[in-house]
Amino acid sequence: MAVTEDPVKIIEVKNGKARIRISRFSMCTHCHLADWTNETRIFEVWVDNKIGARPGDFVRAEMPSARFLLSVFAVYGLPLVGLFAGVVIANFLHFQNLQNAEILLGGAGFVVSYLFLRAFEKYAVKSRNFLPAAIKRVRVKPNLLNRIKNE
Repeated sequence: MAVTEDPVKIIEVKNGKARIRISRFSMCTHCHLADWTNETRIFEVWVDNKIGARPGDFVRAEMPSARFLLSVFAVYGLPLVGLFAGVVIANFLHFQNLQNAEILLGGAGFVVSYLFLRAFEKYAVKSRNFLPAAIKRVRVKPNLLNRIKNE
């Protein structure tokens, strides 16, 4: 299971879901790819509220490992598969100017993979299987509470 390392705060509760404020590094502490982005490190996401948490509660959130790995593959692996598929197709078709064909078809495969990624995103949003879930209420120590507030 992919579980948040730090407790996350419930901001809002609606229709069996809870909106949490989470640090990007709370879920991605082991993946250093997040260090390269300029995106905000704090964002809000809706999760299943299976434990009946209320606004202001601190919880741990998790996502099943299989769903987490499928999401990671879709985001990082699918574009690479599209890129390499384009290069392989260019080689298979024996173009006269092979290097240019590899670049063009590799780029096209990369773009097409993002179209598949958009379709996957729409499916994942509709399917509740890809939502993280609040799994446990936690008490937060004062020193950790200050660190969470400063993020």
